[in-house]
Amino acid sequence: MKDPTKPSATPSTDPARNITEPGATAKPRLLIVDDDEEIRTQMKWALTSDYTLSLAGDRAQALELFREHRPSVVLLDLGLPPQPATPDEGLATLSEILEIEP
Repeated sequence: MKDPTKPSATPSTDPARNITEPGATAKPRLLIVDDDEEIRTQMKWALTSDYTLSLAGDRAQALELFREHRPSVVLLDLGLPPQPATPDEGLATLSEILEIEP
């Protein structure tokens, strides 16, 4: 039987949010925030070997994952819905992240 207090040798993934479980690896944690699923997927392919990734498609999910995982780096698309043609939503997300972790 697996000991739940010990991290597994291979990180497991939550398919609903595409995040690697905390403690599964010693890699730095990176949060990718982009409403375009294809871009998130491409970044995941490019960065997964060097980082433990959290992926978010909108502001609410980004803030939830930031609070939960406290990543070292955030890659943030400024053109998030509901106004993807302007940086307003992305900048509001950045402001909230900076309030959580100045």
